[in-house]
Amino acid sequence: MSSLTYRLRKLKNQVRRAADDRGHRLGRFTTHPMNDEVAYAQCTICGRAVSVCTDPPTGIMMAGDVLRTKCRRSNFKMARKSL
Repeated sequence: MSSLTYRLRKLKNQVRRAADDRGHRLGRFTTHPMNDEVAYAQCTICGRAVSVCTDPPTGIMMAGDVLRTKCRRSNFKMARKSL
C-alpha cells in the first residue's frame, strides 16, 4: 500500500467517526478525477458533504458541513431511542 493510499484511508476513517458522532451516515467516498489526493463523501440522510485531502495547500485536511453540524435527523433518532 502506498503512503498516499494509507494517508487517504486514515483520513476517511477519521471523518467517518466524526460524522457518526454527529448522526451522519456517509456514503462511499469518491476520489477527485484530477487529483487522487482529494476525496468527497455525502451524508445519505441529509445530503451534507465532506472532503478530505492528504496534502492541502491550506493545511486543512478535512472540511465540510458534516464535520460542523449534526445531521438533520439525528435529534429525531435520539428522541426515539429514549422513548
